[in-house]
This record gives sequence, structure tokens and C-alpha cells, in this order.
Amino acid sequence: MTLTDLAEANGVDAPYATLIVDKLEAHGLVERHRTPRTDVASWSRSRPGREAIATAEAILRRPPRAIAHCAPRTAAT
Repeated sequence: MTLTDLAEANGVDAPYATLIVDKLEAHGLVERHRTPRTDVASWSRSRPGREAIATAEAILRRPPRAIAHCAPRTAAT
């Protein structure tokens, strides 16, 4: 995916997409790839980036321990 594709997919301009990828790259979550013929940079998720996404998705799918065993309650009408 190119930075232009990323910007368009997220409704941001190219400089902001570059800033986002710079920060993700600094944390080792994405890798940049440059095509020598066109000098166009693209990026992909690194292995640590894929692992971070899997961890975040797993966390979002499970309730916090404090409420995991609470019985469902209906709203008062």
C-alpha cells in the first residue's frame, strides 16, 4: 500500500499519512519499501505490528475481569 493509498483510505492528506507511518516505523510496527524504478514508497505491517494488532483485537473482544462475571441486567423502564 502506498502512502497516497493510506491517506485516501483514511481521509487525510499525504503529509499527515507520512507522519503516521514515520511514527509507526519508529516503533517497529510497519516497514517501508521503495521501488527503485518509480521511487514510490510503500509500507507493510511488520511482524511486531501484526502481533500488536492481534493483541489489541483480543483485548477489545473480551470484557474487563471486573465485569466479566456480572449477570446481565435490563434497564428500568
